[in-house]
Amino acid sequence: MPESEDIAKSDDIEDKDNISVVEKAQKDPPAISVVDAAKLKVMKRGEEIAKAKLAVERKKKLAEKAATKATFMLRRKLKRSSRKDREKKAKKAGVPAGVEEQTELE
Repeated sequence: MPESEDIAKSDDIEDKDNISVVEKAQKDPPAISVVDAAKLKVMKRGEEIAKAKLAVERKKKLAEKAATKATFMLRRKLKRSSRKDREKKAKKAGVPAGVEEQTELE
């Protein structure tokens, strides 16, 4: 039984501590909220700046990716057009297209 009484007494002490903390918080909320509001404002501003930096990085990566893709597509287009030009020249000269490619490879 003494153990249960000790537990009950410790619960009463904890309840008294909790009540005193709540009472203290209720007595001085304006001072705490003013400081917290200022800190909160600074923290939000910092978060906004961090988000903006991440957005800029994302945009840079997307721009680099788009530039790389455009370069690749341009090279492919030039390669195709040069192949078509060679085929046209070969037709004008009377040489079959397959023969011309074989002679270039050798």
